[in-house]
Amino acid sequence: MTKNIKKNPKEIKSFSEMEKIFRTNIQEETTQNITLKNEDWLIKFNQILSKNNIKTILLFGSCLGVIRQNSLIDYDHDADIGIFFEDLLSFHNCLPELEKEGFYISKTKKFKIHINMPNTDFCIDLMPVKKIQNIFFKLFGYKWFCDMIYFKDNFFESPKKINFKSQVFFTPNPTELYLEKTYGKNWRTPIKNRNAHLRPVLSQIIIKYFVDFPVPLEFSGDNSLGTFKPWISKLLIKTCPNAKITSSYKHPKSQ
Repeated sequence: MTKNIKKNPKEIKSFSEMEKIFRTNIQEETTQNITLKNEDWLIKFNQILSKNNIKTILLFGSCLGVIRQNSLIDYDHDADIGIFFEDLLSFHNCLPELEKEGFYISKTKKFKIHINMPNTDFCIDLMPVKKIQNIFFKLFGYKWFCDMIYFKDNFFESPKKINFKSQVFFTPNPTELYLEKTYGKNWRTPIKNRNAHLRPVLSQIIIKYFVDFPVPLEFSGDNSLGTFKPWISKLLIKTCPNAKITSSYKHPKSQ
């Protein structure tokens, strides 16, 4: 399988280049007879990246599960992993070893690389984390970008080192603030199919006219999706009372 790896690029300047370069390494499902548990796949992936001096940053649901219960969430079928954009070349150099161990790129998007493994529905979503250089976004206080999300908080300046299954991983720092902004103040309470509250920057601008942010500003910032404003909630109750979106973000004043 490693013979399919394209020549290592000299540099990757943008997310568009990333998508183009890694798309050439998309593989069909491997026929390797390897069967591992979800967490073992994550451990193996981390071992390869760590050996090549790439920090494996746990994001979203993976960060939530590991911090809250020291395990991946049972019903979560993907691992949300971040690496620094500057490490993409090193990651590309890892592809032959990753494929040898059963990992293969199945799909690429502009801001994400989708990695699969044999004999499992579990997969890894790799999302490069990039420091904001655009002056326009910096003027609005945004510092980091990851998976279409602009962060005003400095979560990735110095990721927190943690131990998981006797392996070194990293999380956004401060981790609890990241989880609170992503999943709300009750992030410690397991909720099946909980949605992350972070939204792309355009959505943050648009939804402020339709959404209330009940969480105190120092904990919610611009990224936390709260509840629909009363008039939106009343409209949803009237037009689609049984819809999930109606009950999920029902405003208490809409009764």
